[in-house]
Amino acid sequence: MKKHKQIHLLLMTLLAAVFIFGQTLSVFASAPAIKKVEYEGKGKVEVDFTKKVTYRNVKVTVTDTKGKKYTATVIDKDTDDLEFRISKYRTGRTYTFKISGVKVKGTSGYGTISGTVKIPKNSSAVSKSKAVSLAEDHARTALNVTRIRKAEAEKDTFKGKASWDIEFEGKIGNKWYEFDYDVSRSSGKILSFRYELDS
Repeated sequence: MKKHKQIHLLLMTLLAAVFIFGQTLSVFASAPAIKKVEYEGKGKVEVDFTKKVTYRNVKVTVTDTKGKKYTATVIDKDTDDLEFRISKYRTGRTYTFKISGVKVKGTSGYGTISGTVKIPKNSSAVSKSKAVSLAEDHARTALNVTRIRKAEAEKDTFKGKASWDIEFEGKIGNKWYEFDYDVSRSSGKILSFRYELDS
């Protein structure tokens, strides 16, 4: 009888341990995984998540390899990414960031995730508006485009390089054409361009 009680006690302990372990796993499962971290220039960092997320009182803290803290401001957040800006950063250094108040959509318990970002020396990331301007200037000077309208740009990659994919309509002579440019996000170089008659 005594042995039976010991087995019963052992089973109850195991069940409690499994329950606690399961609860711990569910807490960890609520913290999203980072898909990609990208430095966009001027202290701006974009963090892409592998799953859709939600936020509550989200904050970002940043430290360098020596433990010095830097002010970080959230500038944009979406269901699949978050952007923040580091103040008074130094180029050529790697920074560790922590994002608190984020969880995978549909799970319980907001958690904290961390990652790293390297800010290259002499970084000169090209903004969306600058890239559009570079593409339009090229079209005017190299292709004799006289009028441009409906310019749009979005982040992309071209042969593995971070780029802006820019599309617009332009007039050569008395005909309208559709233009598609790839502009490097790091240097502003025109990586490719193509155009065809607007149907």
